[in-house]
Amino acid sequence: MEITHTKDTRTSSSIKVIHPKDFPPLSTISCLIYGRRGVGKTTFALSAPNPILLNLGGRVTTTHQQDNIITISSYDRLLEVLKSGTLNNYDTIIIDTFDDLVTYVFDNLSEKDPKLKKDNGEPTITGWSAIKCNIQNFLNELFKLKLDKHLIFTAHVREYPHGVRPGSKGSCINELIKRIDLVGYMKIVNDTRLITFEPDATVIAKNCLNLKGFLDNTFFTKLIEKLHERKVEHDNLVREYEQLLLEQDDKLALVETASDLEKLISELKRSKSKVIWDSQRIYWDKIKKLAKEKFKLEYDNATEKLVAGNA
Repeated sequence: MEITHTKDTRTSSSIKVIHPKDFPPLSTISCLIYGRRGVGKTTFALSAPNPILLNLGGRVTTTHQQDNIITISSYDRLLEVLKSGTLNNYDTIIIDTFDDLVTYVFDNLSEKDPKLKKDNGEPTITGWSAIKCNIQNFLNELFKLKLDKHLIFTAHVREYPHGVRPGSKGSCINELIKRIDLVGYMKIVNDTRLITFEPDATVIAKNCLNLKGFLDNTFFTKLIEKLHERKVEHDNLVREYEQLLLEQDDKLALVETASDLEKLISELKRSKSKVIWDSQRIYWDKIKKLAKEKFKLEYDNATEKLVAGNA
């Protein structure tokens, strides 16, 4: 459930809660694929639906189709493409690679302010802060496109004695991981390209769709199927929920006496019928409201009975 802050007349700020039925499951995904150079991350990403690849670093080879690849030579060029409308006709946007994105951002910043770069060419502390801020701003703009597009990032891997994680200078990769839906580690096993989204003690991963095991090149087909299944499940649940509320209203409409209402309360306490989201709380609220407005009674939690209401 998503919680957002909004203005309210009663207090300076309050919390607006979005009901689960109004918060549908993912229809598009954001994904980070990382692995060794040459493992096939770019080829894998290009198997996504109707992709456009933004080639940072210029390492994409001619073995890939060229009609859906834009070579990006600088951060300014990347921003230009992002704002130009060029990406509108595609269903998947690929940033290849995130490592190069960080480099491009730093090159852009240090060109404008050389003090952000140390003598050895590495960013200063202030330089890293500026890089992080720019990466955050870029991701904010890019993720606005996620309303109707898949987003895929690739990154190289950092290998440690205890495991692997996405490789990128500084902590900028963490800004991406916080926002992304899926983080997958790719490797070659017996000449087969495999990817896992299941985190463990040795692999940094993220798996909001509960994808099991190592997946092959049919991943995106399975992913789209999974997204569709979740949407169908959500839509069915919304229909069940709304039907449940209508059935509550039908039962309350038959209540003519306080005795009828007490029988309804007794039935509700014994009932093992399906509860969807806040359906049971809503039912209790309706019962209490009817008791007060029609019979001048209140439900006493201590005795679990209807009692005379306060004058």
